[in-house]
Amino acid sequence: FSDSTFILNPMEHLTALFTSGKVNQVKPEAARMISDPNYAFYNFEQAFDKTAYNLLKGNRLEESFFVFSMNAEFFPERARVWNGMGAVYAKQGELQKAREAYQKAIEIDPEGEEGEKARRKLQEF
Repeated sequence: FSDSTFILNPMEHLTALFTSGKVNQVKPEAARMISDPNYAFYNFEQAFDKTAYNLLKGNRLEESFFVFSMNAEFFPERARVWNGMGAVYAKQGELQKAREAYQKAIEIDPEGEEGEKARRKLQEF
């Protein structure tokens, strides 16, 4: 394998773009890498999820929302992604949007773990 444009650590690269103020380049660059078969080994959904939850725990709501919403755009069929969106909406005080996101997680995973997590969160409201 030889490719001078290959990025060994995609999340580090995307984080560097974000933190250097090149936010408008993050989503297109992520989309490029997600669709590139050379990155098939990399779990972008999981990396975005972990990053977004870390930002949320640090109360960095704007940054967390950016990453969660990007994850939802790229992986809309994943219940965990919608649970993340629900979490950030709830923390922002947007309870109706949080409910909608949790409901979407339930629709995607009605019998699974993520669907159950979403049900528990909805009961907290």
